[in-house]
Amino acid sequence: MTDKAVIQPHHNIAPVVVIEPQFVLEIGHSKSGSNHVLIIKKLRVSADNEQELFEQMEQALVDWNCLLGEHSL
Repeated sequence: MTDKAVIQPHHNIAPVVVIEPQFVLEIGHSKSGSNHVLIIKKLRVSADNEQELFEQMEQALVDWNCLLGEHSL
C-alpha cells in the first residue's frame, strides 16, 4: 500500500447559474455650457430577439426619464 492520498471526485456539485440584468444604465455628470447635466454613459440591453431588445431599450429610456422627472419618451 502507498502513502499517497486518494482524491475522490464530488458528484454533488450544483451548476452555477448567472442571472444577468435585462439592461444596464450607467449615468454620469457632464458640463453643457455653464450647466452641469446628467448623461447616459452606457446603455447595454440584453434580449433573446429583436422585439424584446427594443422593448428593453425603451424601458431603460423610460426609467431614465422617470429618474430625471420627465414622463415622456
